[in-house]
Amino acid sequence: MYARRGIFVVCLGSVLLASCGKRPVELPPQEVIRRTVLRSQTIDSVSYEGIASLALDGKQELSGNVAVSGVIRTIDRTWAMEAAGEFVKKEGGNILRKGSGAVSLSSPKPGALFLRIERLQGPLFKMPVLSGSVLGKWWRTTGTAAEVIQGTGGTPDPRLVDAYVSALEVMGGGLEPLGGGFVYRYSVRVSSGALWNFMKRMPPRSGAPSFDARGEVWIDPSTFLLQRAKWTVRSFPVRSGNLHATLEVVLREYDRAPDIPLPEALRSVLSPDTIFDIFSPG
Repeated sequence: MYARRGIFVVCLGSVLLASCGKRPVELPPQEVIRRTVLRSQTIDSVSYEGIASLALDGKQELSGNVAVSGVIRTIDRTWAMEAAGEFVKKEGGNILRKGSGAVSLSSPKPGALFLRIERLQGPLFKMPVLSGSVLGKWWRTTGTAAEVIQGTGGTPDPRLVDAYVSALEVMGGGLEPLGGGFVYRYSVRVSSGALWNFMKRMPPRSGAPSFDARGEVWIDPSTFLLQRAKWTVRSFPVRSGNLHATLEVVLREYDRAPDIPLPEALRSVLSPDTIFDIFSPG
């Protein structure tokens, strides 16, 4: 398992130790961001760990906390992720249902996606109790389910670097001491309009939802590798109401992340309809 209890806290203290010694020459924020984006396009692999909090307001409120960890290997376009979370559904301040679960996802080769449901408990889910023939075993996915979870998996276009920099607005911060070294720490913002402008390869989206994402990023001044990021998104409109979310992630093991092995003892295909039925809240 890529996540280990307590390792997230340790990472916050270790990966943020930027180059020690005298204070580096401080570069302008946009130049730092530009170099960070360029550096990210040369990365072969990286491991990450993070914590996300989600809240959906509407007639019925749904909230939860999720811990995630995984590996992304751009060198061979493979990845793996583990997630575990607890969720609560409320109405009028009263708890209706609770649920918790843990899953593992693995894409050991481009176009392939495997799912393992570690546990799924509580009346929140339509299928809260699964038999031992399903739990703890790797299943191949196909069709819509794989496409929804996996996405396009395309390689970033280097020509979008300048567009990305323009989408990421630095609100404040700069070079500061940390743990005997230095780190670039910025308060940043991405507006929905700037984000859609960044995605210039996509068709115009005049009806795109409006939202505002704010956060902080920590960047190593010697390698220009992103070490840590924290984001908050408020009032992102979805079908059932407005979504509010926070995400904090630590990145480590740049170019040293482990290979993604092919899952053993694979079962037959788990249909998209079954996957959605399992994870849809009741």
